[in-house]
Amino acid sequence: MRSFSCALEANEKLQARMAKSRAKLGELRHATETHPALQNLNLSVFAAGSLGRLEVGDKSDFDVFMLADNAEDRRPSITRLEEFEVFAALIQINENLKYPRFSGDGRFLKTYELKDMIKSTGSPRDDSENLFTARILLLLESQPITNSALYKRAEREVVENYFRDGKGRDDFRPLFVMNDILRYWRTLCLNYEEHRTEVGRPWLKKNLNLKFSRKLTNFSTIAALLAGVASSPKSFIEVCELTPIERLAFALDEIDDPALVKPFEKALEDYELFLKAKEASSMHLGENDRQRRIISEAADRFGKFLNLIIDSNRIDWQLRRYVLI
Repeated sequence: MRSFSCALEANEKLQARMAKSRAKLGELRHATETHPALQNLNLSVFAAGSLGRLEVGDKSDFDVFMLADNAEDRRPSITRLEEFEVFAALIQINENLKYPRFSGDGRFLKTYELKDMIKSTGSPRDDSENLFTARILLLLESQPITNSALYKRAEREVVENYFRDGKGRDDFRPLFVMNDILRYWRTLCLNYEEHRTEVGRPWLKKNLNLKFSRKLTNFSTIAALLAGVASSPKSFIEVCELTPIERLAFALDEIDDPALVKPFEKALEDYELFLKAKEASSMHLGENDRQRRIISEAADRFGKFLNLIIDSNRIDWQLRRYVLI
């Protein structure tokens, strides 16, 4: 049964956003392919955020990550001067395509080494050098802009590291990757608590990002793991290559709980309401109380729907307990 995927395909507004996002990605790929500073480098640029989820709006930005790889540990994959030239090229492309300026005055522009992304898993470096975030976003909400071959290889090697204990085992459960996804979710919650009281920050927008898009990215993947459709490196990669909303529909098709069909259709409407509200000034605290109430109610419904999935009697309880405990 494909009841849930069919419901997503029938949602014209979300499908239009996906089509618009693919067109935006095409523009970015063309701009990078023709820029001399981005040629002949063992470097892959990928987009995360709304572009990575294929749900852009009129005000969406370009969340950019750069991944490099060199099998020879004795020399860097990219020189410091080349890195500066890449940053300058991306800033120019970002400006030419009229995206908002890179956040944090560009402080998040950084090149990540694939070997570090894998070797640091679970170590103190994982958090201190932002390798954890880059690795999870690579898997859960990204789209390649340049060097798709390196992007695909990185995806495969990162996933194989997560599934390394499953070789030759029929009873293998992908708890390593499940724990890291849940750790990422809890890290996002902690980061929100750290910054939500800062003066001048768009409190409601960050709150709703957490309750909608960030929650979807994480728990659509958890749902796929619970449904058993991502239990090997190959199947997990196939699931990750879906957008988060497609991933959720795919997992629900496998769970095949008829009681979830109508709530899923409502969840799609609520998610589109969130995406539309992100573009509006009413997302800021203190503006438009009625709109804030409507979108907050939608966020509550969306969260309850994700809980319904985890509570479904079609879920393997032996996996579900690892989410709850």
